[in-house]
Amino acid sequence: RDGAIEIDTAAGRVAIPADLIEAVDLAAPAALAAPATGADSAAGGPRVLVAFADGSRLPLTGLWPAADPDRFVIAVDLGDAPVGEAPGGAAQATVGCDRAEVVAVFVDGGAARTLVSLVPVAYAQEPILGPAWPLAVGRTLTGGWPAARDSSGFSGLGIHAPASVRYRLERPAARLVARVAVDDTAAGRGAVVVRVRERPAAGEWREAFASATLCGGHPPLHLDVPLDPRAGSDEIELVVEAADEADVLARTIWLDPFVVAVP
Repeated sequence: RDGAIEIDTAAGRVAIPADLIEAVDLAAPAALAAPATGADSAAGGPRVLVAFADGSRLPLTGLWPAADPDRFVIAVDLGDAPVGEAPGGAAQATVGCDRAEVVAVFVDGGAARTLVSLVPVAYAQEPILGPAWPLAVGRTLTGGWPAARDSSGFSGLGIHAPASVRYRLERPAARLVARVAVDDTAAGRGAVVVRVRERPAAGEWREAFASATLCGGHPPLHLDVPLDPRAGSDEIELVVEAADEADVLARTIWLDPFVVAVP
């Protein structure tokens, strides 16, 4: 509004001049919403999360092609602020942007929760030859945008083998979905094995998935791992093991890792 971004805080509304802002990150909700069904689903529709080339991540109320094939129209819900016209007559403020500005899109139908939005309950990385590496949240291990080869993600986790990261879920999950690859900065080197472990409430840990050796330069591995078929899993663990060259350049990037709640 008037060349500024207005943000509601505990101390009141703050206006920041737009020319001082390099990126805005509103990547995930604080809590997982219950899956919408019936009329609620039809009325609300899926939530569209979009990542832009400058690093901004925003939840949108709509995204569609513009008349110019090199442009998109994006729509943002501004509450009681003045709004523009949008397809379908929805009350949204709209603006155009170049297609090249849109890096990734994540569609949440109401049952997804990105792991990037959760705080791990445990993280361990035990180097063999190289230095210790922290968990990289929302970026690659070397600070780049979450991407591998020609595949980009809305969010990502950078994990250097050998390591494991564990999450406790607010709602039991039926599936874990992600794309995982050895980081591009490994320049075709590096080799890992990735595993997914799960534990239902009051149950025992079990291995839900184990990959073959994944090498640098390989295309991202698409994971869609079914979890406990009875009631879902309350905890999951991502494990990355070094292979072949010990932990030399064993850098992985997990693109858009998320869990899908039990209906």
